[in-house]
Amino acid sequence: MSSSKVIVAYWKTRTLGESIRLMLVYVGANFTDKVYEVGDGPTFDKSEYLRDKFKLGLDFPNLPYMIDGDIKLSQTIPILQYLGEKYSLLPPNNRKHHMNMLDHVVMDLNWVFFDLCYGTEENFHKNKAGTIEKTKVVLEQLSNFLGNNSFCAGDNITYTDFFLFETIDKFTRLEATILDGYPILNSYCERMYNLPQLKAHFEDTTSSWHYPLNNKYAFFK
Repeated sequence: MSSSKVIVAYWKTRTLGESIRLMLVYVGANFTDKVYEVGDGPTFDKSEYLRDKFKLGLDFPNLPYMIDGDIKLSQTIPILQYLGEKYSLLPPNNRKHHMNMLDHVVMDLNWVFFDLCYGTEENFHKNKAGTIEKTKVVLEQLSNFLGNNSFCAGDNITYTDFFLFETIDKFTRLEATILDGYPILNSYCERMYNLPQLKAHFEDTTSSWHYPLNNKYAFFK
């Protein structure tokens, strides 16, 4: 593992980058938070990022990306997994494959969120209720998966917790009552909110936690 300063890059939104930032803040890493901004509408110019996109030596250029010395990765899940290994936030071996499975369940849940948020205003209002009901099916599964565990893999926090927590939080911004009837998930989110390592990040209104959930061209931001 490299000892260099980690660079993490994403849009000036939470979307698929904030879980990575949360984990780095949690471990106290001295990292560079590289932020790209989309221009205002109607064109939503992305040239700030596109100028860099194919010059970084990434195998699959995309956002988010991470550079740690010679290690260059894109995509949220592999970045989380790499940093989980770097900062000793991996699950025990008997839960490793379960966490990998959960990573992809959480990513699917994100795409349910994005499909609603990045549509038209008409489609947002038309599809919101159905999206909430679809999400509740997964929330029930997540609640059963967590059971009596404090965190996703058991008693100790892992990289997956930052991804799951940040995703659930986005849905509570969409529908404040979405966790009603899910005491296990409510307790889980409270546990994450109250981590002392993240307190300043949550309270600082200039931190990335307070960035828009989605980019400028989304209806629900």
